[in-house]
Amino acid sequence: MQRVVVYVNRTPIAEARAGNMSGLSDISDYKVRVIEDEAPHLDIRAKDVTGWIKGHTRRSSV
Repeated sequence: MQRVVVYVNRTPIAEARAGNMSGLSDISDYKVRVIEDEAPHLDIRAKDVTGWIKGHTRRSSV
């Protein structure tokens, strides 16, 4: 699983995760989830979104 965390002034405000759901097959499907905390002073609403990347050749770059 890959994890990316976004910080503002050392405070985590968002996170994205992507994980292989195909047992590391040559052609793989990945589940992606993005979570963002609310920050009213920056006009950002809380979000929690899940999606898929289907049929990606695992050994190729993004």
